[in-house]
This record gives sequence, structure tokens and C-alpha cells, in this order.
Amino acid sequence: MELIGVEVESFKRIKYMKVDIPRGTKVILIEGDNSSGKSALFDAIGLLLTNEAQEKMSTYIRWGSKKFKILLRFIHNERIAEYSLKVYASSTPTERILTIEGDPAPYTGGEATARMAEILDPVLTQYSSFIRQHNSVA
Repeated sequence: MELIGVEVESFKRIKYMKVDIPRGTKVILIEGDNSSGKSALFDAIGLLLTNEAQEKMSTYIRWGSKKFKILLRFIHNERIAEYSLKVYASSTPTERILTIEGDPAPYTGGEATARMAEILDPVLTQYSSFIRQHNSVA
């Protein structure tokens, strides 16, 4: 799996952020002013990939918004894939969708989560980490 893009909308303080990552990039450095959304970006990616929230999911919705959306674009087996999460402030159910180029239909809900677990090789991910605010999360 090679990450090629991230989009975050209405998550924490982020109104909208899109990051495109050129193929073959080995190290990604994100810098910016205080409160510009750097930590929130990594929180969003971590939430999408691990489904581990520190708080109730709806508390991550940006103030004044009705939902947040996180989308990861990546290459899997030389095919473009997108994995997204939408969480609503209302009683609308959370949406998880995985689309993989060439597959007949998108994976949704638990099926999307299970398919992502197959794609995210646990041996590979044990050597990956996020580094935030002088803390390492492996």
C-alpha cells in the first residue's frame, strides 16, 4: 500500500485540507503554524485506519458542520483505491466506503473495514509510525 493522497473535511479545526503525495515518496514532512491543522490531519488518518477514537466520534466534527469526512487515496497492487469515513452529527449512521479500481462494486461498512484489515499488512504497519508533538505512536 502506497499513500498518494489525503482529504479531510470538517474534522476538528480543519475546514478542508487536501494533500497530494507524489508516487515513490519515502518521507512526508508536514510543517505549518500553530493551530494550522497538522496534528488534526494525523489524528484523522489514525482514526480512519485504526478506528480508535479518544472521544465520541461526533465530537470530532468541526463546530458549525453537520459531518466530517476523511478520505485516503492509495495504490494497492498497482490499482488506485480510496477509503473514506463520514461521521454525522445527527443519528445518520457512520459511513465507511472502500473502492478499488477494477473491483465490481465498493465495499461498505464492516466489509470495507475487513477488506482494509487485509490490505494493511500487520508486519508492515508495525514498522510504521506517526510522530506528533514529540510523541511517537507506533
